[in-house]
Amino acid sequence: YCWGRGSEGQIGDSVPYQEFYVVTDPVLVSGGHTWSSIDAGLVTCGVTVDGDGYCWGWGGAGMLGNGISEGIVAFHYPVLVSGGHNWSSISTQGMASCGVTVDGDGYCWGRNEMAQLGVKCGIICDVPALVSGGHTWTSISRGISTTCGVTTDGDGYCWGEDVSISDYFQPLSHTPALVSGGHTWVSITPGRSGICGVTTDGGGYCWGDNQQGSLGNNSTSERIGHPVRVITPWVE
Repeated sequence: YCWGRGSEGQIGDSVPYQEFYVVTDPVLVSGGHTWSSIDAGLVTCGVTVDGDGYCWGWGGAGMLGNGISEGIVAFHYPVLVSGGHNWSSISTQGMASCGVTVDGDGYCWGRNEMAQLGVKCGIICDVPALVSGGHTWTSISRGISTTCGVTTDGDGYCWGEDVSISDYFQPLSHTPALVSGGHTWVSITPGRSGICGVTTDGGGYCWGDNQQGSLGNNSTSERIGHPVRVITPWVE
């Protein structure tokens, strides 16, 4: 089920284009699929219990991973992500999506102007492209223009916009960069201007823009370029 703004087809209920289409109650996603997970951003993507990946919504800029990259194309129903992969998860945010297969391979598709796909495929990849570096992933999570993932060894990597430097829109290399600190990660999640993660020992760490105190380290330092532990007042 999905709800909210659906003018670009993000609801997936097969309703034709309506400029101000808003759904206030959950409506059934069309197609008769049985889902294991669904993630919503500018587009919506999901994984079925059979491991098939589907996306729906605005299909320009390769955002649905179905080989369409040009024109204003909105799909109001789930369309199969190209490549025949067997997915364990798909994360979508901003104008790109990434997924991890059951074999631990990482793929991304959509806009790539900030290197957020982790692969050199030009400005747009309209089908899933293998993330560079040869890593085996347990999870990959999308932010607005940054992507982060955790490998089976617990190493954390990020790629795309470097939210820790002074100027916005400064990309990292197209190759995933190892997160500093030597931590063993369970999960890492990038946000609009900061990134946070949880380590195997239960520690919470954040880095990036801290002007509003969003890193949780009892400071408002403008930016912090390495993981800093989130302060937990209940622990001495």
